[in-house]
Amino acid sequence: MKLESTADVMRQDDVAAQLAAAWNCEWSSMGPYGAFDVYMTRGKKVVALVEIKTTDLRDLGSRPFVYFDLHKYLNLHHAEIVTGIPTFYVYAMNDGIFWVRVADLPVRELDISKRGRADREGLKDAKPTIGVPADRFVRISPKTALVDCGAP
Repeated sequence: MKLESTADVMRQDDVAAQLAAAWNCEWSSMGPYGAFDVYMTRGKKVVALVEIKTTDLRDLGSRPFVYFDLHKYLNLHHAEIVTGIPTFYVYAMNDGIFWVRVADLPVRELDISKRGRADREGLKDAKPTIGVPADRFVRISPKTALVDCGAP
């Protein structure tokens, strides 16, 4: 079951566009069931594979760790091993857009724990996650990605 709303996808697209502008790339979506969210190109050459998460509820500076799905990590890490194309996890928060290169994460040294949302009635949303120290993320822009995009 796909849990992203139209508003979520529009925010993700906005972040992808800002990331592409910052990295001097074009971006394309992998579609609703892709192993990751977007890929970046220069000309026809794929130069990055990216998973994007957005929230307007948190500031990166207010938390010591950012958690993301172990499954997403495995998809991205495997893709980089097989293709040699750099992979990134991008998080747009209240205070900016931040990225970390997946291959640079010392995953065996990081907290891997079960986490999940409790606000989705009837869905088992708990899963293994990786806790990445917030100071590992690099800021690409101020809070411009989370403006009202006109979605319902």
